[in-house]
Amino acid sequence: MDTLGLDISTDPKGQTSPSCASDGNNFLVSFNSSRCDTTVGDIYAARINANGEVLDTNGFSVCMATGNQSKSKVSYGNGNFLVLWEDERNFDSTGYDIYGSRITSSGVVLDPDGKKITAFSYQERDPNLAWGKENFLAVWDAGEYGGSWDISGAFIDTSGTWLDSNSLVVSTVCDAQVFGRSSWSGSSYLAIWEENHNLYGRRIDYLGNLLDSLTIPICLTSEDQKHPSITWSGKTFLAVWEDFRNFNFDIYGTRIDSGGEVLNVFGLPIWVDSATDQREPAIAWDGENYLVIWKQSLDSTGEHYKIEGVRLTPEGNLVDPQPFAVSHSDKDSRPTLAFGGGKYLAVWLYENSYDIYGDLVDTNGTVSEAIGIGVASGIQTNPQVASDGTNFLVVWEDYGTHWPNIDIAGARVSSEGTVLDPYGIAIATTEDPEELPSASFDGRNYVVAWRKSKIESGELRLSRVTPDGEVLDPNGIFISDIDIYSSTSISFGPTGQSLMLYSKYQSHPYNSPRIFGAFFWGEPGPNQPPNPFSLLLPEDKDTVITPVFLDWEDASDPNPSDRVTYTLYVSSSDQFIPESTLVIDNLTLSHSYVSLEKDSMVYWWKVRAQDRWGKTRWSNEIWSFDLENYGDANGDGQINAGDVVFLINYLFIGGPAPQPLSAGDINGDCVVNSADAVYLINYLFIGGPAPELGCA
Repeated sequence: MDTLGLDISTDPKGQTSPSCASDGNNFLVSFNSSRCDTTVGDIYAARINANGEVLDTNGFSVCMATGNQSKSKVSYGNGNFLVLWEDERNFDSTGYDIYGSRITSSGVVLDPDGKKITAFSYQERDPNLAWGKENFLAVWDAGEYGGSWDISGAFIDTSGTWLDSNSLVVSTVCDAQVFGRSSWSGSSYLAIWEENHNLYGRRIDYLGNLLDSLTIPICLTSEDQKHPSITWSGKTFLAVWEDFRNFNFDIYGTRIDSGGEVLNVFGLPIWVDSATDQREPAIAWDGENYLVIWKQSLDSTGEHYKIEGVRLTPEGNLVDPQPFAVSHSDKDSRPTLAFGGGKYLAVWLYENSYDIYGDLVDTNGTVSEAIGIGVASGIQTNPQVASDGTNFLVVWEDYGTHWPNIDIAGARVSSEGTVLDPYGIAIATTEDPEELPSASFDGRNYVVAWRKSKIESGELRLSRVTPDGEVLDPNGIFISDIDIYSSTSISFGPTGQSLMLYSKYQSHPYNSPRIFGAFFWGEPGPNQPPNPFSLLLPEDKDTVITPVFLDWEDASDPNPSDRVTYTLYVSSSDQFIPESTLVIDNLTLSHSYVSLEKDSMVYWWKVRAQDRWGKTRWSNEIWSFDLENYGDANGDGQINAGDVVFLINYLFIGGPAPQPLSAGDINGDCVVNSADAVYLINYLFIGGPAPELGCA
């Protein structure tokens, strides 16, 4: 159609690497140009209409940041274009990254100089992009020069934010990261892990956003810190671990506040005994104090051991001057702990018979008789425990059904110490080995996670178990591929959500385990966006008065445990340019009033529904309405004495008529006469009724 081509951008400095997308009316072409600095390139764009007319001669700048920006790609979705490119502004720290910017159909750059999409320590280059009804999918090359390269990617929502509702990278620094544990504060998770003989952490919000740009050093003292455990007291986290700084293993800890500040940078010595080792600590909170338990060696040979514990104040001070015995033999190990129903349940492995035992510990430190929980024939090991607030669920590895394969079994224990499932509960019993269980309670069900091991790979799977002991997912719900050697950990956060931490090998920058996380939403399938919904009132192109009542359908959510909130957008621009748009967010009801200042104007409105995990759905329509401020006879956007003078001039001196004439019908009697001027004077100066909708 254009045999000679269209001159889109002809700057003498040159332009390369074009990409093109359409919004249904116009096209947007993005490209690279070095017009400001011949040594580096910047990102430009230009719009072309359906007739081939270039609307932005030579283009407009999208990104002119320091360093080189190149290889842009563009796509369109849900009201805006998205342009991605490779960017070297942070080359000294993270190499090439992927940046992006949203651009409206009218050519407004919503993210000047771009928004960071990736920033890993390896290279991300040559992005590509597509729209998929709800979000964009971006993909790019990931690797190192001289090594192998992979294809990586992420979903990006319409605000330009990276989405990944299944898995998130918690830390990707060079050293191997293992044994992740986490706890929820009411506003964020704190994940902690072992790394190069030290302990580190990072905070994560309920949407999976990392709240700390750098990892938090939890404990970096000399020698080993291992096997961490963590809980939240209502004011601070308390992390505990086994520590080798005294050349034998002792129990240390530290408090961390909700902002990620470590309050005891050198650690709190919880129990130090130079003659023996204290290992494998576990911790829980009863609302007043902490209880920390551990495996205590009974002799220097390490052949005999039992479970001991102490209570700590919220400040980390000892309540008990000496540890008290929790278990009752000399072959007890692998302790775990939960609080519910007014008591702790401490659980451990009795290694003489490889059975699972436990006992109740009250808040005064009084210990009950031992309870046989998993004492069937065969081997039971690696116990974990969770509470639903009243009773407990104990889970373990079980070798009794598919020897030599391993299954996951469990039993409920009441707060009085009664084993409610004396024959056990079969949770996962496939022919593949199921190992390393962990457990939590999500507000409705217990959630049990485990590692399913195959020949050269592993899978993180889970099952929901009701408080009545019913296994809802006997085959397990697949969560993620993981390292065959990975441990598993699960902690409860907001209602319906659990965070699982695990290790997963990542080839960049080194082939070693990294800490990953995945959310479980309390449902057997992945989190789904809210259902489609429509606008109701005012209907499209209606005329209304301020304050305007806006109403829309409820957007129910396919996930029963989820809840939906709304964001309302009202704009004098059909492109919803930010400076012309009123945004009301966190609405829990499907309606709202808005007060608008300018009358006799057209406004556009739309609604976005969002679930608690960040999945969104836009209203099926974008509607407009005309705002009419009745009584504005002279049409200047205000109701004042000028309108009275205008009416008098029209009625008695032959001045211009109100436009439309109904604007002068102040009292709504379908006639414009002196009664309307009197009515308006009463309203303005005596407190009379407001002007009516005219019908003259």
